[in-house]
Amino acid sequence: MTWAFVTHWLRSQPIRTKMFGAFGVIVMLGGVNLFVYANSQSARDRAFLTLRSVLDRQAILVEVVDRIRDHNRQIQLLTEVVGLGGTPPSAEERAATARALEAIPTRLEQMPPVGDPPRADALALLQARTRQLTEAWAGFHELQWSNRSAALSHLLLTVEPLAQELLTNDFPVALAQEQEEVERASAAFARIGRTSARAVSAIFLGSAVLGGLLLFLIVRSLVRSIRELKAGTERIGAGALAYRIPVLTHDEVGEVAASFNDMAGHLQAARAQIELRNAQLADALDRLHHTQQTLVQHEKLSALGSMLAGLSHELNNPLASVLAYAQVLRRDLGALGDLRARALAEDLVGPLVAEAQRAAGLVRNLLQFSRKSELRLQAVDLAESLHLAVGLRAFDFAQANKQLDLDLEPDLYVAAEATRLQQVFLNIISNALDAIVQHRGTRLRIEARGDESSWILVRFDDDGPGLAEPNRVFEPFYTTKPTGAGTGLGLALVHRFVEEFGGTIAARNRDDGGARIELRLPRAAPAPADSGSEPVSERPAVVFPHRPRVLVVEDERHLLELQRRLLEEMGCEVLATSKADEARDLLRVESVDLVLSDVKMPGDFNGIALFEWLARERPELVDRFVFVTGVLEDATLSAQLALQSVRVIAKPFDIDHYVERVRQLLDRSAAGSGAA
Repeated sequence: MTWAFVTHWLRSQPIRTKMFGAFGVIVMLGGVNLFVYANSQSARDRAFLTLRSVLDRQAILVEVVDRIRDHNRQIQLLTEVVGLGGTPPSAEERAATARALEAIPTRLEQMPPVGDPPRADALALLQARTRQLTEAWAGFHELQWSNRSAALSHLLLTVEPLAQELLTNDFPVALAQEQEEVERASAAFARIGRTSARAVSAIFLGSAVLGGLLLFLIVRSLVRSIRELKAGTERIGAGALAYRIPVLTHDEVGEVAASFNDMAGHLQAARAQIELRNAQLADALDRLHHTQQTLVQHEKLSALGSMLAGLSHELNNPLASVLAYAQVLRRDLGALGDLRARALAEDLVGPLVAEAQRAAGLVRNLLQFSRKSELRLQAVDLAESLHLAVGLRAFDFAQANKQLDLDLEPDLYVAAEATRLQQVFLNIISNALDAIVQHRGTRLRIEARGDESSWILVRFDDDGPGLAEPNRVFEPFYTTKPTGAGTGLGLALVHRFVEEFGGTIAARNRDDGGARIELRLPRAAPAPADSGSEPVSERPAVVFPHRPRVLVVEDERHLLELQRRLLEEMGCEVLATSKADEARDLLRVESVDLVLSDVKMPGDFNGIALFEWLARERPELVDRFVFVTGVLEDATLSAQLALQSVRVIAKPFDIDHYVERVRQLLDRSAAGSGAA
């Protein structure tokens, strides 16, 4: 029963508990050993004290007997001296004899007490009889020099019998009793020592045996469990993930075995999962390769956008020439009285003007859309951004015979970054177009409304097939398009841009079919009007005191000649040059009322450098300097022109607008000259 309990305890308890238990048993046995040793030592000390007390009494009795015998011999000598006659002792000798006699009973009184009452009474009687003897001796010494006969009589009748009785009877009996006590005390002391040694040795041996047995059982249990654990880890490490280690104990080693079994189960499940994922990864690798190729294509498109920004000047200049000359032609033909000329102006030149304006708008939209932007929120005209995105895909809708409807509330401004907002709209429109083309849808409807709070809602509703997984459409690389038709990044970028604006975007399927993308964008106050755009003046023109002189700096020959013609029709004297450095040289010697200059021109000295030189050398002409340029979509140049507050006429320009702007500036210049 005890062995079964110990075995169960060893299997069920943690290692720390086992070690503490074994240590506790050993400490307990050690404590018992110390207790037994302490008790035996105490008994030996008591026996030793008893033996020492008996020996002290025996020594005192022997000492007293010797003193009595010595004094008795002295008295015999004195008796012989008295009988022969002699000199009496001095006072000091008599006092010394009295002290010696008094010391005999005093010594007996110093004996250790006796626990046995009869023996204590016998020792008390012996002490009394000894004191009686010393008193008798003292009387003898008092009489021996004053009354020798009385002294001899006292000696013979009292002192001698009493001394003989003590020396022959009382003291020998007491010494014999003390000798018996000495023997008994010595035997008891030796017996207690032997018993204590045996008990301590037995307990020590039992403690060693029991402690060793406990340690053996604990170590055997640990070694067995560790061997099983080692064998199991080797089998699992060899790939036998179905093997499980036997859990022999419930201690830490057993817990490790159980944990290892759990780990083996997880590894077995993970192996199956890995095998499944390997197939998925192989498919994902193919998709990633395709996505990489698509991203490379996107990089090419990005590079194309950068090239478009660099070609803006080259594109806008010929467009400006075509548009302006077409407008002049239409104006001149319309001014003729011939009906046929007017018909030509309307039927032939009118479409030429319209298509040139359309081409200029498309170029402007492409350049604006390709601009690199930084996230700087500002008030953006929602309608303008939507119209730009719609304009870029309007031809595709028309070619696919699909309808694109806009229902926009007027004067809606949102807090956003213009280029990224245009990308948001373009991506959503492009996705909707792909959906309705592939699944025979008919139209996309875009609706924008402002609510009563600080939000603007923009909805994109199409009648396509709807969304397969609306909750996943904004995940990167998620796409339902065929392989090679999409990357799954468009709507992910849309989601990121909208969140950067502080808005939200949601996707769902409409109840009547099709998909809905809904944006909530923060409302913003309209930005103040551009200082470069001046309203048409209603006041009468100011008359110059002389014919106005205008300097035109333009490297495109056709545009230079066109501006010369328009200005001369206004009655201006025109100074023209195709180089900015030549314009600088002219301004050093000539006086002009207005400077019209392009920005980008051949050479290091361009329109910006000309304006900076003029600001230093001819500051009176700063307010009469106008850039006629097609690079307003260049973010760096636009920021520089805005910083310097330079007036701008954008290419391609409408000739009526051009003439009106020049007239306003000349009127202002004339008014300033008159005031001066």
